[in-house]
Amino acid sequence: MITYFLLTIVIEAALGANTHGLTVDQVTALVMLDMDDDHDGHVSEGELMLELVFRWDQNFDLQVSQEEFVNFWADTYHDDHATTAAFFYNLDFNHDNHLTTDDISHHLRVLDPNGDRQVSDAEFKHFMHVMHPHGHFQSQTD
Repeated sequence: MITYFLLTIVIEAALGANTHGLTVDQVTALVMLDMDDDHDGHVSEGELMLELVFRWDQNFDLQVSQEEFVNFWADTYHDDHATTAAFFYNLDFNHDNHLTTDDISHHLRVLDPNGDRQVSDAEFKHFMHVMHPHGHFQSQTD
């Protein structure tokens, strides 16, 4: 049992695990709570843009730099900086080192496969498992 515990710690450290031991599913739930301003269980395009672009834009240039994203995400959701930088890279569709409404609009098409302009918990969870560097192995259901 001790060997398994030590092996788990080593693997998580090597893979850039969340500094508070949160799984991608747990982080996803926290992000959904933060984005769902009207608490209707879905995130609209406006709520998504507000959270991921406008609230995180520290210098008010209508885009979120990699530094702004990494600092905010790591402080709020406790992924280490290397994991967060890799996640930012995945989100930055055109790889210009900034998240903009264009990047989020691109992802909205993936996030919202039924086209209802609302992102459900299940849709966002699937998106996080695809986009987050550790989404494929840290699911609570895996």
